[in-house]
Amino acid sequence: MKTMKSLIQIIALSLFLSSCSKLAVKPDEDNGVFGGADAKVTGSMKAKLDGKDWEAKKLEFGGALALVTLNGSIDTDNFISLEFIDTDLKLNTKYGLGTEKGDNELQNLLVKIKGEIYFATSGGVKFTKYTRGKTLSGEINGKLYDYLNKKEVLLENCTFSMTYNN
Repeated sequence: MKTMKSLIQIIALSLFLSSCSKLAVKPDEDNGVFGGADAKVTGSMKAKLDGKDWEAKKLEFGGALALVTLNGSIDTDNFISLEFIDTDLKLNTKYGLGTEKGDNELQNLLVKIKGEIYFATSGGVKFTKYTRGKTLSGEINGKLYDYLNKKEVLLENCTFSMTYNN
C-alpha cells in the first residue's frame, strides 16, 4: 500500500510539473500557441481500450526540460496520458511499463475511463519518431489496473502521431 501511495504521488507531481509548458490544441486546429499566428498541431491518437474503439478529440504534448507528457483526451473523464524522459531516447525500442520497466526507464502511463483512473501494470511503449518540441509518434500497449475499484482493462494498439508546426 505504501508503494502505491508513493507511485500515485510521483505521478501526480510529474503531471503537475510537466503541465507548465504543454502544447494544448485540437488536431488540425490553429490555436496560435506561443503567440505565433500560424502555429498548428496536427495528429491523432487512436486505440482499442477495454475492447472498444477509442479516438482522442484533443491532443497535447510537451514538457519541461527532459520530462515530456503526451495526452490524448475525449474529455476530462476520458484520456490517455504518457510521461517519459527523452534523454537518450532510442527510436523503435520497446520501453517497459509497470512491472516491465527497466532500471533506467521512466515512463508513466495513466488512463482515465469514465472517471475511473487506471495505471499500467505491464506492457510497453515504442517511439517511432521524435524531435523535441516538433514531432512525436509511436505505439502503446499494456494492461491497466484501477486499484480503487479493482478492475483490469487492456490498452491495445494505441497509436499516436503529433506534429507541431510554427
